[in-house]
Amino acid sequence: MRKPDLSRRLERVLPSEQGLILDPARSADAEASRTHAAKGEALLASGNREGAISELARAALLDPYATRPHLLLGRVHGLQGESEKALAELSMALWCRDDPALRREIAELLRSLGRGEDARRVLGEP
Repeated sequence: MRKPDLSRRLERVLPSEQGLILDPARSADAEASRTHAAKGEALLASGNREGAISELARAALLDPYATRPHLLLGRVHGLQGESEKALAELSMALWCRDDPALRREIAELLRSLGRGEDARRVLGEP
């Protein structure tokens, strides 16, 4: 395939067969997301929960497929007693990347909310 074969027919290339085109703007968003996530993590470590939520929410908006901002947001909401928000963010983190430890964390939260059936379903138990 290194040398063109002019005897072969030319065919249309399907969109699914095209090469991956990276959007430079999306790459900048991912970098900004990592920066906001790092700031949020530092604010959380220093005890500034409101600042951490703000930075982590920005990170999650800029790169919605990044697991870490959703995971940390879920934990901060859990620390503030906002269980449903915590559950939503932890579920989003699990959607981004399946992790058995995260599944257990979500199951524990569901059990604390009195939703044992949902906890078993998250863990894949009958």
